[in-house]
Amino acid sequence: MDDEKVQEQEHFSNDPIVVDANEEIDENDLSESSEEVGFSEGPDRVPDPNTVNALTPKVGMTFKTVDEAYQFYSYYAYRIGFGIAKTCSRRKDGVQHEYTFSCEKCGKPKDKKGLTPKRTRISKKTGCQAKFRVRLNEDGLWHLAFLVLHHNHYCSPNESHRYRSHKMTPFHAMPYDGQRLSEGYTPAEAAALSVAQLDSLTGDGHAVDLADGACRFRLREGDAQAIAEYLARMQKESPLFFHLMDLDGEGRLQNIFWADTRSRMSYPYFNDVILLDTSCLSSKNGSIPFASFTGVNHHGSAVFFGGALLCNDSPETYAWLFQAWLASMGGLPPRAIITDKSKSIDSAVLGIFPNTLHRLCIGQIMKRIPEALAGRSNQKAAKERLHNIVFDSLKPDEFEENWAAMINEFKLGDSEWLLSLYKERRRWVPTFVKDTFWAGMSGIQRSDIRAPYFDRFVTSKSSLKQFLPAFEAALLASYNKEFQEEHGGEFQAPPPPLISRLSMEEDFSKAYTLNMFQRFQQELQKCVDCTCILIRKDGAISTYQVKERVKQRTYSYEVLFNEDQVEVQCLCRGFEFGGILCSHAIVVLKEKDVQRAPPRFF
Repeated sequence: MDDEKVQEQEHFSNDPIVVDANEEIDENDLSESSEEVGFSEGPDRVPDPNTVNALTPKVGMTFKTVDEAYQFYSYYAYRIGFGIAKTCSRRKDGVQHEYTFSCEKCGKPKDKKGLTPKRTRISKKTGCQAKFRVRLNEDGLWHLAFLVLHHNHYCSPNESHRYRSHKMTPFHAMPYDGQRLSEGYTPAEAAALSVAQLDSLTGDGHAVDLADGACRFRLREGDAQAIAEYLARMQKESPLFFHLMDLDGEGRLQNIFWADTRSRMSYPYFNDVILLDTSCLSSKNGSIPFASFTGVNHHGSAVFFGGALLCNDSPETYAWLFQAWLASMGGLPPRAIITDKSKSIDSAVLGIFPNTLHRLCIGQIMKRIPEALAGRSNQKAAKERLHNIVFDSLKPDEFEENWAAMINEFKLGDSEWLLSLYKERRRWVPTFVKDTFWAGMSGIQRSDIRAPYFDRFVTSKSSLKQFLPAFEAALLASYNKEFQEEHGGEFQAPPPPLISRLSMEEDFSKAYTLNMFQRFQQELQKCVDCTCILIRKDGAISTYQVKERVKQRTYSYEVLFNEDQVEVQCLCRGFEFGGILCSHAIVVLKEKDVQRAPPRFF
């Protein structure tokens, strides 16, 4: 062992971009096998990058220098979304013969007992075992001898610039790109080719109609260049960036779809419910016919899953859109999808997603009520009554009765639009759809990604050249928000204090993300406005009536409790609909002296 010494934290030529791992990792945990470690399933894991990245490291690769090996792994880390550190090196016969580069989150958090910092510093260490080890062989080359690709934490490709190991790395100048570069083109040549391709598909770069006269948007001067540069740049920045172009029979561009790396890597974890926002296709600001796919992450925030520019709203266009989106997401259909009310969308969903639950967006329906009631007497009162019936009806028969009374009272029987809504009530009215988990997408359709720039930047005179920078800015703001929710920055306040003595609150504080736990605490606070009484008992099933006082109104809910299975279910379906245990169920659990929440609520 005298001739082989482990030297921790030894820097080499490019010191500015090397991060030292200041916390210990156990080298005994590092198997000398050259095989990759198996992937452990779990909600906090990321997909195996080897299945999706052509530039993924592979055991047996060779490098001329250690610097070259480091740059290669650093570039890969930048693409996937994690920081790296040089954790150890080995010297044999006076010569460095081995280096190990690990994920920045390797090691265990330091024990800071006895310290009372003014601010709580949250350790970034998660014990991640991802690493990249090279050894110097007799041929004078550095061989990749040991490799672990899998991480025990979420990787954020769009947040790579935040890691210290990447802050000074000029990745925009590195000669790695997607399909064009794999064919031997430089980044500049790839961008130029994309522009030429778009120009050949759309015309000479001046204002042209896409496809035919029914097209929803025009390419103005500079638009083709802007689109091509955006697609080329995104492809250069990430080989996982996905985009497709749809051409008509004469070779003219009709539709464009794209999904970035973050979207594709996040989707496997948050594909319960997808929202297709096509409001721009029907809005007055229809110069940019943008459609977007969004979901909800474990913080309860919107997640962007792809966008498209569409030439029209025909069934064929939506079918193409769904097929393109499905291809970008590895062929994995969503469990449920929420869309606008459209026969074209209905047809496409049925054809492409036959086994997916399809619900209409309540928000878009409610926004159209003023227009539908325009010119009616007592328009304001009718609108308020309809709103209350939709959102306050707890049972289907209650909705049916109240709807009929409203139609009769306000003489709305001649409204074909309201008649069509009633016929499709089982696809949008909460009391009919709340038995299914909708990830909190309960009320008004709002895309946190779309709203900031469409409401402020897009008008009937907006061009694609103006749209794309606004789109990127809004998307980046959304990603920054998600990063802050996930990591909390370098410093953050401690988790919110417990507000009760219930053991279940402590359980949820450990199991939930901060945002979700705060939502649970809001429900817990509502318990002071609730009372419950037992109204009947049938064997192991007890039925309670819970009354909740909200301002000047009192709402009544039935809550079922199964003593054998220790299960609770509220008529409001708060958990099934939004993923959070409602105050009515909490009150009954307290009444039954159930301190720990049933397992299904985690």
